[in-house]
Amino acid sequence: MDRKLDIGINSASDFIAQYTTRQGYRTIDNILDTEDVEGACIHFDIKPISQPDVEFEVREALRILCEIEVQIGSGQIIQMSHLKPALQKASALVCRADVDCRTLVHLIVYIPCSIYTKESIKLGISLWSGIMSENGILESQILAEVMLCWERIFRQGRGIFGRALA
Repeated sequence: MDRKLDIGINSASDFIAQYTTRQGYRTIDNILDTEDVEGACIHFDIKPISQPDVEFEVREALRILCEIEVQIGSGQIIQMSHLKPALQKASALVCRADVDCRTLVHLIVYIPCSIYTKESIKLGISLWSGIMSENGILESQILAEVMLCWERIFRQGRGIFGRALA
């Protein structure tokens, strides 16, 4: 496709990265090492989460993402090395959990949009797509959350909606 259309899309790399990430959702416990957003290699510590532990894991992921949300709100810079594993683990839990994860889904969409960098949005899109593929019942919520974030970015005049581009 790249050679034929000359559009500069590396679809094979993105596909492998998405596939690797989605495979990790099924049995993830701890993310040990991750490459940058562009990389396709993600290393997982594979341990199935037992059902009694799921609610605890969801509450813990929610606590961590709420802390990150507060840091963003106070203007602190969040390092991707801290953000990425937290969002990946939360996404994996959302894909596997049978408990209510609506607040977790909200934060998985809200946080990358609030940071609003190329890297955070690319990570977000990868995670959102993976969740929708693994847990289709959450598609509507994810799309609604993305639309709310997009509207907020528009109203704030950020990015492509900024005055500099008008």
